[in-house]
Amino acid sequence: MAKEILLYGGVYDFSAERFINQVESAKSQDITLRINSDGGDPESSYGMIAKFRDHPKKTLVKIDGKAHSTALYFAIAANEVEALNVSTGVLHRAAYPEWVERNSDLMTESRVSVLKKINDDLRSIVESNVDVDKLESISGVSLDDLFSLENRIDVRLSAEQMESVGIVNTVKSLTPEIQSSINSFIDIAIAAEYGEKHVVDASKNDEFIKENKKKNNKMTIENLQAEHPALYAQVVNVGVSQEKDRVEAILAYSDIDMKACKDAVYSGEPLSQKFMAEMNVKGMKATVAKEIEEDSAEDVQESGDPEKTKEEQSLEAFNADLKKIQGKTK
Repeated sequence: MAKEILLYGGVYDFSAERFINQVESAKSQDITLRINSDGGDPESSYGMIAKFRDHPKKTLVKIDGKAHSTALYFAIAANEVEALNVSTGVLHRAAYPEWVERNSDLMTESRVSVLKKINDDLRSIVESNVDVDKLESISGVSLDDLFSLENRIDVRLSAEQMESVGIVNTVKSLTPEIQSSINSFIDIAIAAEYGEKHVVDASKNDEFIKENKKKNNKMTIENLQAEHPALYAQVVNVGVSQEKDRVEAILAYSDIDMKACKDAVYSGEPLSQKFMAEMNVKGMKATVAKEIEEDSAEDVQESGDPEKTKEEQSLEAFNADLKKIQGKTK
């Protein structure tokens, strides 16, 4: 059975460690990676992509929504990729936030060198797995321009375009009618688990409308369970799966702000773009602050002798006093 791994939300060093450990623990298994992400830190992402690409078993990527920035490279490197027809991809070079790349204190020669190495490897992945001519034709952007460190160009791709250039193997349709039906099922399942406050108007579902017209009464959860046990079981399974995905997606940010994650879980609200953006900014700031602190510590160590211990300071003070006393007795 394939091991399922979620790549939801931003990618930083803490999420990279978790991801790499998950892949490592599935050495003898196929992996299904579900993606809904805007990307993240280039160095952390590169380590994750390398680990995923070297996995000895089959790798399947399912793009549940967005595969933007570094998240798209997981799809490019996978053995097989599925996407919904509403899924989107954004392809660009590995990049730090603009405010980092424009800061000469942060963009050291070492960091620029690392970024160039990452982009050289990512370009190689694209050239090996994508119809480059078609990609350049669709986007109007050459690979040279796409991977230039002088600029950052975003190439936005629909599911159909990703399929046409070879990133996606299969596109599955998600019609508004199907989405509406699924949403109704999920709402009923959540209501069964958590109470009436989550119940929505079941008349939004065509099947419920027909049943209600026939019986001239309101469809309840109890009626659904008694009269359609198979459908009820299906509804509950969908709801449980949806809630599991929501909670796991939120907890992907637990290392950044556990309290905010707990509040988001207990709220019952879907994972929002606002929440993801706030967590991504916090994560990036924490990463940059850590790097600045480490760089400062190295500068201090290189600029002079290490700080003296308390014992050394006491001994030095004692010797100074002793010299004073000796000077007075001469």
